[in-house]
Amino acid sequence: SSSTNSSTRRPPMPRSASGGSLEPRDPLDIRSLHTGPDLHTRSPGHMQFTPISSQPTFSSTLRGGDADSAWERGVTDAPRVCTIRLLDGRVLEEKLTARTRVGELFAVACQACQLRESGYFGLQTVLEEKAIFMGMKEDVYDYIPAMLIGPLRVALCVEFYVDNINLLAEERTRHFYYLQVKQDIVTGRTAVDRDSATLLAAYAVQAELGDHDPDRPQPLPLAELFPQAVLRSSPALALEKNVRHFHSRFRAIFPVVAEKEYLKEAQKLSEYGVEFHDVRNLKKQPLVLGVCARGLIIYRESEGQRVSLHRHSWRSITVIKQDGKRLKIKATTDKGAAVKHVLKATSTEISTYLVERCQQFNRFYCAMREKPIPAPLPASESDAAQAPLLLSSAGSGDGSGSGRNLNGNYNRRSGGVSGSGSGSHAAAAAA
Repeated sequence: SSSTNSSTRRPPMPRSASGGSLEPRDPLDIRSLHTGPDLHTRSPGHMQFTPISSQPTFSSTLRGGDADSAWERGVTDAPRVCTIRLLDGRVLEEKLTARTRVGELFAVACQACQLRESGYFGLQTVLEEKAIFMGMKEDVYDYIPAMLIGPLRVALCVEFYVDNINLLAEERTRHFYYLQVKQDIVTGRTAVDRDSATLLAAYAVQAELGDHDPDRPQPLPLAELFPQAVLRSSPALALEKNVRHFHSRFRAIFPVVAEKEYLKEAQKLSEYGVEFHDVRNLKKQPLVLGVCARGLIIYRESEGQRVSLHRHSWRSITVIKQDGKRLKIKATTDKGAAVKHVLKATSTEISTYLVERCQQFNRFYCAMREKPIPAPLPASESDAAQAPLLLSSAGSGDGSGSGRNLNGNYNRRSGGVSGSGSGSHAAAAAA
C-alpha cells in the first residue's frame, strides 16, 4: 500500500509557526523550522489573518473536529517507520512515535544533506493523491492514513523558489536547488520549449558528466535530460546532436558553475517555481490555480498544455477568502479595475491548504524583496574565474515546455552527479 490509501479520517492540513521572515536557519534548531504565521487554529469559526505590508487579507472558515491529534485519535506509542527521499536519491529511514513532529524529520533530512539554508526546503507527503507540504509543528502521525500498511513515505523538496539564484549564499544549497529544478523540468512539472530544453540539457551534461571529448563521446541519457513532451516531438538523434553542440562550447566550465547557469536559464521559464492545483470555476469547468512567489495565475488546459488566463501579482491581490471548498480571490488590474474569481477545490481540506500556501508564498515574496544578495561564500572553484567561458542566454527560447532530474551524490572531484532520477514531487513522496 502507499500513502495515497483512503482513510476514514483525513490528516489535518499543515500549520506554520508564528512570526518571522524566511531567513537561512540552522536545520538542527527545531524552534526555527517555521517561516510563516500560525494560520490554522483547532477551533471552528471565522479566522482573519493579520496582513503585513503589501499583503492581501486572508480569511478562512474551518470546521471543528477535523484536526484531532494523534493522541486524541487514540494512537498508541508503538513505533512506525517513515522513509525520507532526499533530492540526491538517498533514502533515510526513521522510526516514529506518536510524539514525533514533522520538524524533527526535517532536521534529520537537512543534517543528512548538510543544508544550512534550509528555509527554502520542506517535506512533502501525499494527501488525496496530491503532494502537499507538511506542517513542521504537526505530529507525523497526523499524516498517516488509518489504512496505511508499511512506512509513511515523504520527500525533501524545494518549497520556495527564488527569482534570483544569487540570493542562495551556499554552493550546496544551489546544488540541491539544481536537482529539484531539473527534476521539475524533466518530469514535465515545469513546461519548457525544445530550444530551452536543449540548452538546459547541455548545462546538465557539463555539470554531471564533465567536459565534452569528441574522441570518446559518452552516451547521453536523453530520458533523464528531456521531458517526454520534447522526446515525443523531436527525433532523438537531432536532440543528441544539438546537446553535443552546446556541450562542446562549455568545455572547462566547472560543475558548480554549470549548475548555476542551468538555474539561471530555468528561471526564465514562465512556469518556474509555480505550484499547480486543480480547481473548478462556478460553471464547473476545470481550471488550474498556480501559486508562486510572484502571485497567482489561473490556467486552463488545452491540448496537454497550460494556457494562462489571469495573472495577479501579490501587490494587486486584496483578499483571499476560503469558505468550505470555495476560494474567493479579489484583485485589481493595472488600470485600477476590480476583479473577482470564485474557484472550487476538490475538498475543504485542500481549499484550506491553498489559503495557507497563498499566505506562505506572499510572506516569502515580502521577505525576498527585503533580503540583500549575500556575498558568495569561499569555494574551491571560483565562479568569477569561469565568467569568460559562459555562453550568453541567446537561443534559450521563450521559456514554455517540460523536464526532469538526474539524482545522485555530488562529486566535486569528478565534476558530476551519479544516479538515476526520482520523478516529480508527488512521485518522489510516494516512491
